[in-house]
Amino acid sequence: MHILTLLMLTTGALAGPIQSPTPNQALDATYSPSRSLAPLVQAVQPAVVALEVKTTGQGALSSSSEQRTGMGSGFVISEDGLLLTNAHVVGTAKVVTAHFEDGSSSEAEVVGLDSATDVALLQLHGDKTWTYLSTGTTDDVEVGDWVMAMGNALGMGMTVTAGIVSAKGRGLGHNMFAEDNYIQTDAAINMGNSGGPLFDLEGNVVGINTAIIVGANTMGFAIPIDAVSSIMDDLVTKGKISRGYVGVSPASMRSSLAKYVGVPTNTQGAFLADVFEGTPAANAGLRRGDLIVGIDGGAVVSAESLIRSVGTRKPGEKVTVSLIRQGEAKSITLILGERPTER
Repeated sequence: MHILTLLMLTTGALAGPIQSPTPNQALDATYSPSRSLAPLVQAVQPAVVALEVKTTGQGALSSSSEQRTGMGSGFVISEDGLLLTNAHVVGTAKVVTAHFEDGSSSEAEVVGLDSATDVALLQLHGDKTWTYLSTGTTDDVEVGDWVMAMGNALGMGMTVTAGIVSAKGRGLGHNMFAEDNYIQTDAAINMGNSGGPLFDLEGNVVGINTAIIVGANTMGFAIPIDAVSSIMDDLVTKGKISRGYVGVSPASMRSSLAKYVGVPTNTQGAFLADVFEGTPAANAGLRRGDLIVGIDGGAVVSAESLIRSVGTRKPGEKVTVSLIRQGEAKSITLILGERPTER
């Protein structure tokens, strides 16, 4: 059996919605992508950065701390210097250094970070108007469309590659709250590209380059920009993403549990292996052994779909849970809590 290893693309030791502004640098009217992408590169390059990340961690061979340096990529999305990258590029660092293609650099402070979607928002230092990029929408991207990737590949400096969208909706088992719908591209992506932009041929950012599969040939993956847009308000105002929480340990339904629950063997849902005390689920009367089959009328077909359905709602929201308990259909209303951090 071949094991596919997912690799997040840093180098070194570290592993309200986005608006659609007009870029500072417009494409020349004579731009023809069938002839050359050079005008596109020249228009967007001033807003793409190489990120240098320094953190302090415990040494592998001793108890003393040591400084570690990693590299990644990012891009500016507003004239006041907001910058997007991957959460795994930033890691535990509070401040990183952004290096621009013209040789200038600026420190950038971490504003917000969400490991579940692997997105980090930074603020560049400096009293100036920054060149920034516009954002497109994933809905406009089709399989077979040409795209261009930029980033600090292998720490060698800004690198440009081009290819097509190979697939949409790819699942990598990482980005549950963006419905795990990565854009796959054959534009060459390497370590150090993490956090860099994936462009359409009009210069709109349609994704954030984030991962490759080790051993594969030109199989790169980008977080759809629409998934990033949906969490921007919370990143700006709270520095984190607040997600709904019920307080259960779910498992996807399987035929061996059907007799216990009192349902046909082909029934889908989220089986509650445990209900934690003091949580919204326990307070509302959910029990171990319940089978959740719906939230607010939407189907729940697995443990993952339950987590996603609850996690894409906000704390404090009232939801109606449809369930089966020992063969009897029930409906329970509860108020969501806030999902605890991974820690």
